[in-house]
Amino acid sequence: MPINRPIEFTLQRAPNNYYDATAVNYCAGGIQLSTDRNLLTGDRITVYWGQRRLAGSVAYCQRQGSQFVVGVRLAAQ
Repeated sequence: MPINRPIEFTLQRAPNNYYDATAVNYCAGGIQLSTDRNLLTGDRITVYWGQRRLAGSVAYCQRQGSQFVVGVRLAAQ
């Protein structure tokens, strides 16, 4: 489902650092983000979206202009 919502995320390797991103697409199994951070495939990530906290791992990260498009595979809830 296409969306365009500001979110924050943290990485397991830097849990006290919050980074800004935009949620671009969302479905039950994953979320696609746009951010200025180059993330590593397999990075553990927690997405904070309003009152929601979504845990998952980075499936891909591709440069698109000055941003990176990141696919996050969500963990089973």
